[in-house]
Amino acid sequence: MVTTISGGGPSRQSAGERAGEALIPLGRGDTASVPALRAICRRVLAGWDCPAHLAWDVELVVSELATNALVHTQGPIRIRLVCHDQTLQLEVADTNFAAPAIASANTDDESVSGRGLFIAATLADRLHIERAADSAADSAAGKTMIAEFDLSADHACTGSCRGVKR
Repeated sequence: MVTTISGGGPSRQSAGERAGEALIPLGRGDTASVPALRAICRRVLAGWDCPAHLAWDVELVVSELATNALVHTQGPIRIRLVCHDQTLQLEVADTNFAAPAIASANTDDESVSGRGLFIAATLADRLHIERAADSAADSAAGKTMIAEFDLSADHACTGSCRGVKR
């Protein structure tokens, strides 16, 4: 089952997956639309009956990764959620090949930015990058930040998404 939200192109999907995809044609600095991205994720995850704590984590990670992409690339960005049997995967694709740096959560630093990837890496079970040349993604040249959340069968939901192991 594929849930396409707002535009999206053809979806990559295997049997047994659910996917929600949104093409977000936003340019550099257009971070005012990030609350709408969280709402899209919330709707997709609610449709999959994902537990609230998982949805909250995914919403926060999409917010951080999308903001990072919108601040540091020319746009557009693409958001994709895929729920596998054992993993919920969030992909944020942008047009920049450069790998972002993960800043530490140093409380002495007075900087108001640079913590998004640290937060994403803390909440997700895995966070990695696929560059467009290495990826089958149908996005423009650049990279895809992928956050993966491990799922647990002992917290089954009515959808294909299960409770996260924590």
